[in-house]
Amino acid sequence: MSKSTICVGEAAMGFGFRESIKILPGVRVNLSKSGISTSIGVKGFTYNTRGRITTSIPGTGIYHVTNLRTKGARQPSRRQSASLVFRMRVQERVVCALRGYFLSHGIYVSEANLGDGTRRARCAKDHHAYYRSDFR
Repeated sequence: MSKSTICVGEAAMGFGFRESIKILPGVRVNLSKSGISTSIGVKGFTYNTRGRITTSIPGTGIYHVTNLRTKGARQPSRRQSASLVFRMRVQERVVCALRGYFLSHGIYVSEANLGDGTRRARCAKDHHAYYRSDFR
């Protein structure tokens, strides 16, 4: 016998879907919007193949869920990865353009100085040795 549940979450989450199919006593295959998993257990204790352990007091509605996988181990989504790559590329281009602009006006600025608002760029006179060694 299978049991279907359609959940309506917060507005940002939209609809969810969950189906649990009993294969053997104590073994279920779970289908949801996020994928397929298997649960193994008895009343009061269930282990899920996605790394979740649920313990409960049967008949009371009281339960505790422990996630064995750390939250930090999750891979970023494709959107998050693309956003990070885009920001890094934009930052590289801005740093390159700013350094070129400042150098063209006789001001040496290291990459560390561009990212840190507490340091100040110095005049080319202060970096005379730098110019002599790098531009000859």
